[in-house]
Amino acid sequence: MMLYTSRIGYTFSEDTTTRFSTFNCLQNEVNKEEYCVVTIKDAQRAAVLASKAARLFKNTEVSVRVDFLNGIADELELKRSELTNMYCKESSLSVQRANSELDRTIFQLRNYGHYLLYEHWNRPLVSEPEQVPFKIETRLQAIGPVAVFGSSNFPFAYSTAGGDTASALAAGCPVIVKAHPMHAGTSWLVAECIIKVAQEHQLPDGVFSHLLDNGHDIGEELVGNEYIKAVGFTGSIRGGRALMDLSAKRDAPIPVFAEMGSINPVVFFQSELEKNLELWIDKFTGSISNDAGQFCTKPGLLFVNQSTEGMQFVAELKQQLSVTEPKCHLHPNLFKNYKEQVEESFEWIKCKQPYHSQPVLREVSAREYLNDYNFYEEFFGPQAIVVLYKSREELMEMLHKLGGQLTTTFIGSEEEFRTHEEIIDCAKEKAGRIIFNGVPTGVTVCDAMVHGGTYPAASDSRFTAVGTQSIYRFLRPVALQMIR
Repeated sequence: MMLYTSRIGYTFSEDTTTRFSTFNCLQNEVNKEEYCVVTIKDAQRAAVLASKAARLFKNTEVSVRVDFLNGIADELELKRSELTNMYCKESSLSVQRANSELDRTIFQLRNYGHYLLYEHWNRPLVSEPEQVPFKIETRLQAIGPVAVFGSSNFPFAYSTAGGDTASALAAGCPVIVKAHPMHAGTSWLVAECIIKVAQEHQLPDGVFSHLLDNGHDIGEELVGNEYIKAVGFTGSIRGGRALMDLSAKRDAPIPVFAEMGSINPVVFFQSELEKNLELWIDKFTGSISNDAGQFCTKPGLLFVNQSTEGMQFVAELKQQLSVTEPKCHLHPNLFKNYKEQVEESFEWIKCKQPYHSQPVLREVSAREYLNDYNFYEEFFGPQAIVVLYKSREELMEMLHKLGGQLTTTFIGSEEEFRTHEEIIDCAKEKAGRIIFNGVPTGVTVCDAMVHGGTYPAASDSRFTAVGTQSIYRFLRPVALQMIR
């Protein structure tokens, strides 16, 4: 049986004392591969290497970084079969989903490379004030080594070679990935692709490291390590907040760019339910239940007008979800956490297959919603909550109570959007993305995309975790003042 160990720059960790394995929920069995937990000493060594590499990597020609990113994309494509096979075994997700997510990951890498070819990607500024004998030029500089934490629900797109890693490398920052233990094998295979390409391009040792761990010690070491200058994280509010708190305790705190929880409210106005009732029933059945609802942009809260059509929409959406096949969770721990959270407020629907959940729509009254904090938290599974509202004032009160969101969606007509500007403005205060007449699941990778929001959707609402603008999380301005 092969043992998988961490990469400390270009070398493998030699310690094999403590080991762990991943789990296949669909087959209800432990996967046979074993992964060796990296030591604190090796994690510290990776940070030192990254710091040394940072001085060289930030000054590489843009063309070198472009070739590096494109080379990683090529290598992932070359290893597609092996990668998707491991992905499915560890996540219990479909081959179709694996290929789709790998396509996105490859596109992201190429997209950042393409963005670096824009003449002004680094936003240069030059000032020559008349009243002083000097000029000032400001350019952006790589912030330094970045620790990236792989996410549980996107083993490709938000993990080892995902958006955080790709944008940090594009910015000229070395990356240390702390692999997510639920898909350690997928992460390890992707990491080997990155390492191979880095060596082929003769990039400095330490430009990329990959650490395996099934606990919290290595993550805490990375966030507290003096050589780490920023953190990229996708996961739960509890996990993201823990990293933020660790950073705050440092002698020199660093930015933690955490994309965390969101319930992604959806507001239904009257007109679309009158015209396209069946369309929205189908769309939201799929959006709520797809891949067991384990998406950060799953619509988790529906506000529906208490009308004849609104009541019909709720009844038929409930029925359609109830006959949808049970969905398999990514991991036993995620299933357990979801089940326990559901049972705090609702009756659990038992399924025959282990680690499966029945897609379901739960209905609560406006009074119940306003008085139960549990309804303001993300349910990471195939469940949504619907609240019937009676008036504009009641809807506004409920929206005001919400925290920060990745998305807020409005379903209605142009006229309804114009006459509810105050409600839409309220959503803009909290959400990073406002969607009109669509479903929130799915985040398109493009220049204009914003995947973020006010806390707790994200730790810093000024930045996005998806799209080319996310590169600016890992750059800082430096002004050069020179005599004319």
